[in-house]
Amino acid sequence: MTKKLISVIFALIFTISSFSVLSVTASAASNTNSKEYPYKLESALSYAAKNWNNGIGLCAEFASRCIQAGGINVYKPRVVDLYNALNGVHGTSYKLKLTGGKSGSLKMSDNKDMVGKGDLIFYFCNNCKRYTHVVVCNGANSEGYIQDYAHNKAHNGQKRTYTYYCCGAENWTMYSIVLDKGLRRYGARTTVKVPEINYLKNGANGVVVKWNTISGAEKYALYRKTDNTGWKKVTTTTKTTFADKTLSNGVKYQYTVRAIDNNVYSQYYDGKAVVSLNAPTLSISNSIGAVTVKWSKIQNADGYYVYRANEKNSWVKIATIKGGNTLSYTDKNVVSGKTYKYTVKAYDGSLAGAYLNSGVSIMYLATPSLFKANDTEKGVKVTFTAVGGAQKYRVYRKSVGDKNWLALGETTTSSFVDTTAKANVTYIYTARAINGKTLSNYQSNPITYRVGEKSNVSQNEKLVDAVLKDAVKKK
Repeated sequence: MTKKLISVIFALIFTISSFSVLSVTASAASNTNSKEYPYKLESALSYAAKNWNNGIGLCAEFASRCIQAGGINVYKPRVVDLYNALNGVHGTSYKLKLTGGKSGSLKMSDNKDMVGKGDLIFYFCNNCKRYTHVVVCNGANSEGYIQDYAHNKAHNGQKRTYTYYCCGAENWTMYSIVLDKGLRRYGARTTVKVPEINYLKNGANGVVVKWNTISGAEKYALYRKTDNTGWKKVTTTTKTTFADKTLSNGVKYQYTVRAIDNNVYSQYYDGKAVVSLNAPTLSISNSIGAVTVKWSKIQNADGYYVYRANEKNSWVKIATIKGGNTLSYTDKNVVSGKTYKYTVKAYDGSLAGAYLNSGVSIMYLATPSLFKANDTEKGVKVTFTAVGGAQKYRVYRKSVGDKNWLALGETTTSSFVDTTAKANVTYIYTARAINGKTLSNYQSNPITYRVGEKSNVSQNEKLVDAVLKDAVKKK
């Protein structure tokens, strides 16, 4: 074999080996996390410093050219279009906190991780519901106040008081877009979409939140905030629904959701809001000819909805109570011996509150009536109507002028003999139906009877008047 042939063979071997190594290396690199910094903020800020007062275009055009210089190829001459093109695609939106309220300064410490150098800051008019202005953040000064580059405004590099008027009123909000500057997964931003809340109401177990399923999401993070707090994570779950029970009554809560894929979080929307209305505490009792439901007062309620369970154990609204101070309802559509279940929701405008899903139940027992009394050899016999569902009856007595009833005893029939009645004394008798621990109501003055006389004085108006006049004289 000649030296020339040997050299060619070795060259071929070296080339093949090198190609194999490079192929393996390239393959390995394509399957590992790689650090990419798609947005070069220093390049964006360098462009802003040179061109902030060049008089070319409006604020959105200026901001677009700044981020283009930083490597994000987005150009939108309208503020709202620029915001929408960046949010969730090239960055994350945050609502910023003004140090002095609606007219004040932005401090970096108040907006930690929500804005930084090279990020964009948008002004949103709450009256006309649109984004009206955009500036480029230039970090903070020595006192921690955020500075910016605002197109054609000579305040760059200074502490800025963000007083902005639109629609003739000082009513606006500031948002940032934190542009992608850090680690990207496998060289690309996560493709997991942003979940949207499609159901938010007070339910049987607190505020119920539901959102749409996101393809590729392994789980979801639910956040909540109030007008006085920032976003706080409520839970992480693989489900698309959650009942939030840890709420205070009458407080407005705002919710949002982020999808999670391999520990990479999606963006999120501003979310939806609901006012928490607690479930009223309930009590129930038999009244004369009805069931009475009572409940606790719920602050901020405009009124209450009363529900009764049907044969399928589903709740059916039977009454709307107007007025937050009316705390009872009388259901007269009842049959003695039948059990009924009720629950109540408070409402505020069109918003219905939480409710006790288990409800409260009672067997309605009618009030015994149509009493009559007469003397017998054993005593005064009191007779009354039988009541559907009653297992027994309890009979009471008091003298005319007395306040308290005396329980005489119980009977399984619709009559009872009072063996302790005294002659020439006028008594009032009543009775209650009983089933287990459930008692009916009672007639407060069903029959008046004077022992030793034959007639039932409740049937004789003249004698009743005489008895009452006699009772008044004795007081």
